[in-house]
Order: sequence, then structure tokens, then C-alpha cells
Amino acid sequence: MLRVLELVGLNDKDEITVVSGGMGENAREIVVDNTIPLLNDLNRERYSVRKFLLSSQNDKNQQLPIPDVIVNSITDPIGSSRTLSAAALLVKNAKRPVVNAPEYVENTDKERLYLLMQEVEGVTMPETLSVRPRTLADVKELLQSKIIKTPFLFSERGRETEHESVLIAEDNELNRLECFAFDGREFIVQEFVDYKNDDGLYRKYRYFMINGQLFPGYLIISNVWKIKDDQQTDDLFAEKSFTLREEERRFLTTGGIKHKALFSSIAKKIKLDFFSLDCTFTKSGELLLFDVSTAKHYFSKDKHYAYYEHKLIKKMVEAIEWMLIEKVQGKDIHV
Repeated sequence: MLRVLELVGLNDKDEITVVSGGMGENAREIVVDNTIPLLNDLNRERYSVRKFLLSSQNDKNQQLPIPDVIVNSITDPIGSSRTLSAAALLVKNAKRPVVNAPEYVENTDKERLYLLMQEVEGVTMPETLSVRPRTLADVKELLQSKIIKTPFLFSERGRETEHESVLIAEDNELNRLECFAFDGREFIVQEFVDYKNDDGLYRKYRYFMINGQLFPGYLIISNVWKIKDDQQTDDLFAEKSFTLREEERRFLTTGGIKHKALFSSIAKKIKLDFFSLDCTFTKSGELLLFDVSTAKHYFSKDKHYAYYEHKLIKKMVEAIEWMLIEKVQGKDIHV
């Protein structure tokens, strides 16, 4: 039996969520945010999984239990940065192979990812900059000095998903940013690229990379650029045709094959073993990258669960199992 130690981490505020659940009216369930359920489907007759909870205050001299392989399930490069640093030190001292080494999770931070992608041919990512304005006037000054320019997306750093971002299309729309607290926290300013296709619709693709293997995640087609999930799209785009829904389903069998080499180049640059990519393709066929994350999974509620065929899930689980086995064997896909 292969022994797996899964690192689960609190955010840097050492917060934890307790919700009702389990048997009995007083039962409670502990939920650690930004933790991926990557190992949930492993065959427990062949794999034993032990969770190890970390915080930003972990003793640097603490020793981990000795497993065959360590899986880092801490996914937030901003909100859990100190916890990731503590995890990296523990992993270094444990001298065991690790999946998604903690020090490389920071490569999914949007600004750092943008800088890394400048070195990958065939990938375009909207220009991304972190700023720390104290007032709305500071943002206006950034515009006037041409450090940033419209149109752009504005969001709190660490919460820069499409549905958390505000689009500023023109310079005179800055008052829309009054919903943010300008108290010294960091924000992300990202160039807005209108990725509408010739048919007037937006297509958001998700892929998974597992140990160097590329898997189609999903395709969501919408009539608005801000695509959150299937439910939102169904509400806003009730007239979505059968043909479009079939296109979404076909992506699971046809998507990504011709782009495998490109995605492999991205994987080697960010040095992660498991991650998702959210992207689209420009009219010229170039990949426009939105996001890379170690937190997304087919358990994520972005897409209706029935969308995934059992045989695809089985293939991804098998890829996860081989990832663990090859780590123990000393194989490194990033070399």
C-alpha cells in the first residue's frame, strides 16, 4: 500500500470554517478553504491517505510523519503565502517526493504568472500589474501617467476571478471602483481583452494538466464576457441552442489534442504537477490565458456534474494515481 501524506493549510489569518454536518444535531464539520479534493477518488485498498493540518505559525522544527509521497493541497498563493512557506520548509526537511511543491504554487499568482508567460511562445496573457492605491484619486493618477490604461479589470489581489472583477471600459467610469476599500491592500489591474467570437458569443475553456497529461475540463459558451459557471450562463442565456450545448459536450472528446505541446510548455515553466488552465482562443488561433490554478477540479461546481462522463473521470483518477507512483519512483516531468 502506498502511503500518502496530504498537506492541508489554513490561510495566513489561521481561520477555519465550521459548518453543520454529519450525524446528530450537534455534529460539526471542519472545512479548510482553498483545499483541493484531489485524492478523494483514490482506491483506498491501494492508497492510504493521512491529512496533516498546517498553519502560518507552524514550528519550523516540527517533523512530518514519514510517507512514501507528499501531496500539497494548499492552493492559495496570496491568502496562504506564509502557510505555503511553512509547508515548503517541512517538505524540504522530510526529504520525500512531493506533488505540487509548495514553493511553486506562487507561480499561479496572476502577476507572477503573467511574467512567466512572457517566456512561453504561443501564449498571450493580458497585461497584469499589482497596485496599492490609497484613494480613488491614486487610480486616476495611474491612468493619467499611463501606467495603466482602459479597458481594464480591477480586483482585490487574491480574489481576481472574473465574477469578482470590475470592468472599467472608459476613463470616466472610475467611480465604479468605489465598491472597493482603499486601505492599503493590494489590487490587480489586468488588461481587458474582448474575446468575443465571430458569432458574438464568448467561449471559456478549462483544461487539466495531470503529471504532463492534458485533459479537457469544460467549455462554457455565453453571451456575456463574465463567465462564472453553468448556472449563471443558464440564467443569462436561456435561449442557448441545442447546437451550442452539443459543442460544449463535444469538447470533452475533441478539445485540446492539437494544443498538447503548448500546454506542456506552460507546465514546464510553472513546475506544477497538477493544475487547471482557464483560457480561450483568439481569432488567429493563439491561446489567450486567463488563469492557472491548483484549486480547480472536476468536483468544482462551475459545470453541472452530469457534464462529465464516468470514463473521463476514471482516466483522470488513473492519471492521479500514476502521478503518485512515478513520484515515488523518482520520475520528474519538469526536467
